[in-house]
Amino acid sequence: VRPKQGRTDSPVSLHTATSPEPLQGSTSPKELHRQMRELSGTNQELKDRLDEQNKRMEQLQKQVEQLQREVPNPDLKGQP
Repeated sequence: VRPKQGRTDSPVSLHTATSPEPLQGSTSPKELHRQMRELSGTNQELKDRLDEQNKRMEQLQKQVEQLQREVPNPDLKGQP
């Protein structure tokens, strides 16, 4: 089983999101604030993407349910 590959169309940089710069001694407050803003932005992008995926999943589930109602179930043929 091969591990899933990351999407190439992702607006979120995997390096940025998962690999913070190595700390060298004491990190300045300015640098910490920059990193916090960057992580907050990345977090919001991921939340937005998850919301979009959940909405799409609901739409697809409704379509599947509608198709299941429209297509007769062959297992029920001949039963009272």
